[in-house]
Amino acid sequence: MSLLHGVLVQVFLRLYTLRNQAFHGGATYGTGRGRKQIKHGSFIMAKITLQNLGTIVRRKRGNQGLRATAAEIGTSAPTLSRIESGKMPDLQTFGKIYGEWLVRVRRGWYICVPLEASEPGEWREDPWILAATLFSPGYIGGWSAAEHWGLTDQIFRVIYVVSGRKITPTRQTIQGNDFLIRTVPEAGLFGTRRIWRRRVPVNVSDPHRTVIDIIDVPASGGGSLHTFEVLQAYFESEHADRAKLLQYGDQLGRGTVFKRLGYLVERAGLADVDFINACRNRITRGVSLLDPDAPPKGSIVTRWNLRVNTQRLAPERVARA
Repeated sequence: MSLLHGVLVQVFLRLYTLRNQAFHGGATYGTGRGRKQIKHGSFIMAKITLQNLGTIVRRKRGNQGLRATAAEIGTSAPTLSRIESGKMPDLQTFGKIYGEWLVRVRRGWYICVPLEASEPGEWREDPWILAATLFSPGYIGGWSAAEHWGLTDQIFRVIYVVSGRKITPTRQTIQGNDFLIRTVPEAGLFGTRRIWRRRVPVNVSDPHRTVIDIIDVPASGGGSLHTFEVLQAYFESEHADRAKLLQYGDQLGRGTVFKRLGYLVERAGLADVDFINACRNRITRGVSLLDPDAPPKGSIVTRWNLRVNTQRLAPERVARA
């Protein structure tokens, strides 16, 4: 029996005990004890359903024959076929399947290992799949999305992730991959596209949301200067869609985004007067910083209620408040 097999046996035995306590026990009735365990148990069982297990098995097997796959994991072909059709295996077979096809990526988290992996223990998952698995709900955004859509030539070592739930710590290293995670309200997870990495769906911000995000948080684009470069690349690309930028900016609901966007677009002559006026009509009162992470120094452009605190992005003629 493998270590993981033994762990799974203990987990499911405890889940069964917890079930019996919830349905038949009276010693803890009305005390509130066990609620945390029930919550965790519900989470586990929601992830491991009959249908989900069959889907995992079919996906992992791919084009490989039933007999060959069954031999690899130490079970019979008929048993494997029943599992794929939605039948729950016995505990021993379940442990074999997960013992052969899962690898630990961090405490409490395991991922499937492809059948073709010669050394399952040494195998490393696609970092985007890791992000989609560990930090969901969310999407790949910021500089990582800009790379994906061809809006930058720079290569970033860290994967930028936007998550709809609180993740701590916000900087993590998993299987040698570095991640930076920013938390937003779940309602803010819009403007994404589903792409496929090794037959696994991963959400990434579309080009328009990518631009709005890095305008909103320039650090997510690698700083204000690189954000400006991405913005220029966007308007020069086939992705450019002024209406979408306005729509996503409105949906995000922050006037500062339109201050920065309008100023940068006007400064570089990237759009027509109608788009610039649309941005101006959406700005809010008060002076905002072009780069919220830079010192609050620099000229104020009253037309945009914006302090340009990045010298290389300062206008030639400045209107002071």
